[in-house]
Amino acid sequence: MSKARADVPKHSQDYDGKHDHEAGHTHSHGAPEGLGLGLTVLTIIGLAIAAFSVFVLPLPEMLVSGALVLAYLAGGVPAGWRALTELLGKFRLDIDLLMVIAALAAAAVGGALEGAVLLALFSLSGTLEHRAMGKARRAVEALMALRADMALKVVPGGVEKVAVASLVPGDRVILRPGARVPVDGRLVEGVGEIDESTITGESLPVAKEPGAKLHEATVNLNAVLTMEVARSLEHSTVARMIKLMTEAQGMKAPSERFSDWFGQRYTVVVLLGSMLAYVSMLLLGVAPQQALYQAATLLVAASPCAVVISVPAAILSALSAAARGGVLFKGGAALENMAEVKTFAFDKTGTLTTGRAEVTEVVALSGDLESFLQLFAGIEAQSEHPIADALRREVARRGHSPALVTEVQATPSEGITGRDGTGPLWAGNPRMVARMGATLDHADLACLASGSHTVVYLGRSDQVMGAIAVADQPRETSRRAIEALRTSGIEQIVMMT
Repeated sequence: MSKARADVPKHSQDYDGKHDHEAGHTHSHGAPEGLGLGLTVLTIIGLAIAAFSVFVLPLPEMLVSGALVLAYLAGGVPAGWRALTELLGKFRLDIDLLMVIAALAAAAVGGALEGAVLLALFSLSGTLEHRAMGKARRAVEALMALRADMALKVVPGGVEKVAVASLVPGDRVILRPGARVPVDGRLVEGVGEIDESTITGESLPVAKEPGAKLHEATVNLNAVLTMEVARSLEHSTVARMIKLMTEAQGMKAPSERFSDWFGQRYTVVVLLGSMLAYVSMLLLGVAPQQALYQAATLLVAASPCAVVISVPAAILSALSAAARGGVLFKGGAALENMAEVKTFAFDKTGTLTTGRAEVTEVVALSGDLESFLQLFAGIEAQSEHPIADALRREVARRGHSPALVTEVQATPSEGITGRDGTGPLWAGNPRMVARMGATLDHADLACLASGSHTVVYLGRSDQVMGAIAVADQPRETSRRAIEALRTSGIEQIVMMT
């Protein structure tokens, strides 16, 4: 039998691409991100109007007073509320309280503009920190959005739609095509394919048979399945992922922890120092008004802007720069620990690779590659499977058009059947090959199957006409990134797959 074999250009093969076609103390304290940003903007606007009047062009006194009131309310009320909560709830003096008192003291001695500057800097620091961590928070929210709200529970006499939170281990749930798996469990009836990309990142669906594990938030693609619940909602996959991410975000960097520790003690020292200065000046015969002015001056001069902004600013700058590059840190602690990292573990699909299946090799036993690919693309023309999509792209890249194939039907976990002008056709994995009574004893087919790629066969009746190999391809930048890490002194680089 004549044959044709074609290798599709690819970047690299030194990765494991095996897939079975058969078978990852903000100052705002949790305030809504938009609200924190809005208050900071109002504080800066009020400060800008007052500063313009002082340094550029005098404005009406009422306008300037209103601008300062705006700055004090927008920048001071949130911080004052947090300080009051800490003081009354935990009997703790923190930097929030000191900043507010310093700003009020500045206003009391005629330096309202200086107080507004303090509040604007403080508010801006909190907003920047909140927004820098926003991407991590949105990642958690995205995980929450993956969850199903309702499930079809099997009950005596039929099926009942229930809240996912009410499911307990041992319950049985019906999964219709397109439905999300509501909780972790195992498949007890049916055979089908599950899209696990939301959990594992793998681009190709995974075939499931009775007994196989099913993970929460994955998607049933093409068959009606029955699963048995293994874990309740609060202990399922997404819940555990959210817990890990939330705990990681709450871990402060060592420098942040020191800054908080120092800030609490600094607040007490400055407040006591100001009161001591006031009392001392009174004892020395200084007039009460002048003594108050001097004590307030000390309080303002000792305001902890540097303590509040310095450490968070450095960490926020790094977090923001990383986010712009597509890197998500789970918190300041993880960022600072990077300086001591000696081993990197990379996810493969979508990280080192593109996350999209591509045809890597074609074997046509008839010898006519063009006709073979046109026929293959024709039978897969209406399929939404990632492998079918990869095949259509390859055929289009070669400038061919799909052949006309009708009466197309999909067989879950096996493949697809159809008919062209000559007769019945089929395409699928080794299960489909076996069901059609065909054999895979050709040397080229055996060589293709021995590789690390997914192999799909095309045949007519009990004859295999050829096959294609499909795999996720490495990103063009992956090799350079790994080489850069090795050059920087990283001792070990591993891949999780």
